[in-house]
Amino acid sequence: MNPSPKPLLVLDLDNTLIYCSETPYREAQMTTAHGHLSVRDHLDTFLRSVSLHYDLMIWSNGGLTYVKETLEEVWPKDVPLKAIIPNSMSQIKAQEGYGIPFYKNLRKLLKLYPEYELNRIVGVDDLPEAYKNNYGNLVVV
Repeated sequence: MNPSPKPLLVLDLDNTLIYCSETPYREAQMTTAHGHLSVRDHLDTFLRSVSLHYDLMIWSNGGLTYVKETLEEVWPKDVPLKAIIPNSMSQIKAQEGYGIPFYKNLRKLLKLYPEYELNRIVGVDDLPEAYKNNYGNLVVV
């Protein structure tokens, strides 16, 4: 397979691009079917800028319906989105007998999208443990 001309930027949704809560809070910018939502400052500008240099994907540990409906509200229509990776692609990180937050194994993406190479994938997430097997590919926000 021919490599993609652009590297891949894998973005987390909750607490990275947006914040959503079932409980009302003063800073909420909108109310959706899923709760009260705030969008990270300058998200539109950021997405438009990085889309010139990266292919964009969302990989969220939220359910697929929630993610799609939330993106309908916040994702700029003129910014291409390569894919939404659902929570079913994440793995539970077992630690001390407990299922700790799900983690994202970028090798799974390589199987689905062989045009990318691991050294050309960057993940942006608020949880470092989400990339426990790919720390070298992570930017924490």
